[in-house]
Amino acid sequence: MQGAVRLTPTTVASLTADYYPHLSDGGTALRDPFVYEGTRYIASPREKTAESNRVVKARILGAMTEWAWSYGIRHIQTVIDAPLLRSFKKVNSQTFALGSAHPYGGGKGVPGGGTCMAIRLPVTERAITEIRSYGALEYSPAPEAFAYPNAAPQFRDVA
Repeated sequence: MQGAVRLTPTTVASLTADYYPHLSDGGTALRDPFVYEGTRYIASPREKTAESNRVVKARILGAMTEWAWSYGIRHIQTVIDAPLLRSFKKVNSQTFALGSAHPYGGGKGVPGGGTCMAIRLPVTERAITEIRSYGALEYSPAPEAFAYPNAAPQFRDVA
């Protein structure tokens, strides 16, 4: 495995809404049936080169975005270390912050501290094209858009 991400419907659970609502300026609903939250994002290419990192990042974000597109999901939100915003915008230029960055763990300059922010990655054909271009991934048409306009799928554990 070279990478992973977990997607969760924000109507079921949301780190941003439940634990970090202060990372939003309040102008955006943090729970929405058309918004999923990405957590546990990991990119760990076998070869530790900038090229390999770019390809693995594009594959993970591309698969996530294409899956979301095919189910009618409009945005994926997540909490990141604030300095990573530029990196996410290189992959998907439509990515935007939900609010200002806030310190954690004592803030920048403190061991274990830093700044974090909540962001949204729009799920669009343009985003899919940009992600594929960023990773120099093989071109193929964007997947078929979700045909049902009412809601994205709601998954739950079945015991």
